[in-house]
Amino acid sequence: SQGLPSDADVRSLVINSQTPNTVYAGTFGYGVFKSVDGSQTWRKLSKAPSSYPAWGMAIDPVNPAVLYLGTGGGGVYKSTDSGTSWRAVNQGFKERMVIVKTLRIDSKRPEVIYAGMWGGGIYRSNNGGQKWTKTSRQLTATGIVSIAINPNSATTLYAASYSEGIFKTPDGGN
Repeated sequence: SQGLPSDADVRSLVINSQTPNTVYAGTFGYGVFKSVDGSQTWRKLSKAPSSYPAWGMAIDPVNPAVLYLGTGGGGVYKSTDSGTSWRAVNQGFKERMVIVKTLRIDSKRPEVIYAGMWGGGIYRSNNGGQKWTKTSRQLTATGIVSIAINPNSATTLYAASYSEGIFKTPDGGN
């Protein structure tokens, strides 16, 4: 894969559903890369945060120019121009060091985003990342590494934890 460092530790991948040859790769230590030819060549997105590991990424299913990046220490970043520029969107997180391991967007309501936290459970944004609210008050696991949304019932979430199993909520984490 030309342009991607041979020792790149890739932590997340997302594909643009409207143009499937566009792929984004989040790495540990090298930042975010973009391919527009199905991963034959890669270009580093110079404005993407690179001082934190890029643990989780999500792409808006309705507007694929909108990307979210969950980092290992810097919280969530949002791009509205296909990764050319990024801004932090961390209002509402309670943790001092915001480590986001996974992000999921509701495919029917793309303004609803879930963030799985390392040490903080699950947060939800109902407004495209502008503000985050902790939704997992009764969730005993804190190291959330993956979230899945039931495509037939968007409020049914599954959360996988680092060492405490899989959790399910029927009400979006409320």
